[in-house]
Amino acid sequence: MRRRQGRRWTGATAGAVFALLVPLALVAQPAQAADRLAPPHVLPGLDPARLPAGASPSTLPTGNAVRDFGTGGLAVGASLGVPAYWTGSAGARPVAHAVPLPRGWTGGVVNAVNADGLMVGDLTGPGTYAAFAYQKGARKLTLLPGGQSAEDVNDAGTVVGSDRSYEGGTTGLVWRAGALVRRLPLPGDGATFYHVAAINEAGTIAGQAERVVPGDGSAYERWENFPVVWPADGSAPVELPRSGAAGLYDYSQVRDIDAAGNVVGYDWTGPWQGRTPWTWSAPYAGAGTAASLPAGTTGATLEAVGPHSGVAVGTALAPGAAEWEYDTHQALYRDASGTARLLPPLAGDRTAEAYAVTDTSRAGGTALDTNGVAHAVVWRHADRVAR
Repeated sequence: MRRRQGRRWTGATAGAVFALLVPLALVAQPAQAADRLAPPHVLPGLDPARLPAGASPSTLPTGNAVRDFGTGGLAVGASLGVPAYWTGSAGARPVAHAVPLPRGWTGGVVNAVNADGLMVGDLTGPGTYAAFAYQKGARKLTLLPGGQSAEDVNDAGTVVGSDRSYEGGTTGLVWRAGALVRRLPLPGDGATFYHVAAINEAGTIAGQAERVVPGDGSAYERWENFPVVWPADGSAPVELPRSGAAGLYDYSQVRDIDAAGNVVGYDWTGPWQGRTPWTWSAPYAGAGTAASLPAGTTGATLEAVGPHSGVAVGTALAPGAAEWEYDTHQALYRDASGTARLLPPLAGDRTAEAYAVTDTSRAGGTALDTNGVAHAVVWRHADRVAR
């Protein structure tokens, strides 16, 4: 059950930052009113001079981001393109730590962490990838057999991922105690594996499969990408109804699953068609529902959902922006009532994206400063600062 996830949009534009220009009249206002003016908190990056041997630093937003939250102020993700975690991320003096890299690996990301501090993620090297598990504070990580991507871990220590590090893998995988224990089966009717997104505390796994729909003379061949849930009891996978209308690329993207089995993600029907945030509610009797968009926006994703609260985060297009304008994305927060609002950026016209959220509305992601430098960030009270 991830408090983040996935392969995401890059770039994002958001509204103005007011951090240094608060009028004196506002200083005496209640704390909650002042919170609405606050940009996200920047977590310290790793020291470039003390990166693990062999690391290849990255300044990309995806290489400087919070992907998930653990307990006791623990946050995980990447810094300078290296798998990293932060202790004390909820306090005034957070500290960045690098996950040790085995020889030959140059970077990666921590995708998720459980309540015991067990982290999972991906390593990158010259033309290769690997799934890993790492216990907070340990001297070395564990490579997960057969895997190139580890996407999520629950508090029982069950890890899910695949044998590919990006969408379009061939097999979904499950590990326990560092051993491969299951290869995820697929629905019938020509389905092939696409992506594993998350696992909840019950052990229910959410992901995607796809199939090609042949043309019939009146329509082109097209790709259907649909949600799949693998029940915790090991029974046959459940194909969920696709979101939205059919298009050349009929993609229902899955990003997270909560404790009740509710799935979040988004609908995408092809280039320049935008994205519609989507939810599939257990027991999946219908086709799911389009989630609300923040006021003035035309497209968005949902990337993570709180385990029990129903709050969620994602990324929206800036008002009036087109999908291909990759610098026009804004982090969003959706409250338990389903209302979506925008989270403040770090700088007025720069990227801000949210990938993780807790039940207490602590959100994490990435944001660019005024110089275009990416930072891992935390919105400590997303419910208060969203507007």
